[in-house]
Amino acid sequence: MHSGALVRPLARPLPRAVRRAQISAAYWMVLPAALLLLGLVVLPLLSVLAISFTDWQMGSGQINYVGLQNFIELTGDAQFLRSLGSTLLY
Repeated sequence: MHSGALVRPLARPLPRAVRRAQISAAYWMVLPAALLLLGLVVLPLLSVLAISFTDWQMGSGQINYVGLQNFIELTGDAQFLRSLGSTLLY
């Protein structure tokens, strides 16, 4: 007896060349967004992190590595600690 349910045949897997083309197209579509993310977020973030370990002043040609000294000075600055507390609170 026929139950009325539709039975679909199993879909055949795509040929390897078609699958590779789909994967390649996906990478090409993601590439512009990835490049923008890299250029506008990642590289500036790494630059700022590197600069934070120096005593570089904008406009001067001299850069001296000071390590964690900048961060140690921040922990002793009352105004910074108040600002940090306000930022975390709100």
